Amino acid sequence: MATATATLTRILANNSGIRSSQRRIISSVVSSILRYGGVAWNSGLNIQCNQQKLNSVQRRMNVRVISAYRTVSLEAACVVAGVMRISVLFVEEFYYHKNSGTQNVRIRARESSMANKQQLWNSSERGRWTHRLIPNIKEMES
Repeated sequence: MATATATLTRILANNSGIRSSQRRIISSVVSSILRYGGVAWNSGLNIQCNQQKLNSVQRRMNVRVISAYRTVSLEAACVVAGVMRISVLFVEEFYYHKNSGTQNVRIRARESSMANKQQLWNSSERGRWTHRLIPNIKEMES
C-alpha cells in the first residue's frame, strides 16, 4: 500500500505541471487501494498503529493533490483536497455493508460521514489556521 502510494506520488511532484483534476484522479486510485477490503478488517482500525499508517499514506497523497508543504496536517489536507478521512470512509463502508438491504442506506451513510467529518474538523487541534478560513466543510464542497 505504501509502495503504491510512493510510486504514484513520484508522478505528482509539487512543481510539475499536472492539473489539480489529474491529481484528484490519481488520489482516488490511492483511496481505492486503501479501501479495498476495508469492511473485512474494520476491527483492525481500533489499533492506533494501523490508523497511523493509513493516515500517513492518505496525508502524503493529499499534500500532493493540493501541492502543499509537507508540514500540512492530515486534517487540513483532507479539507482543502475535499476528501473524506480514510477512517470515516471505513465506518461508512461498514455501515453500508451492515445495512445493505435498507432503502437509501448509501445516502444516510454519506450524511452521517459528512457530519462525522465536520465534527472531526471542529474538534481537531491541528489545522486551526485553515479552520478559520474554512469553518464549514459543507459550504466548501457546494
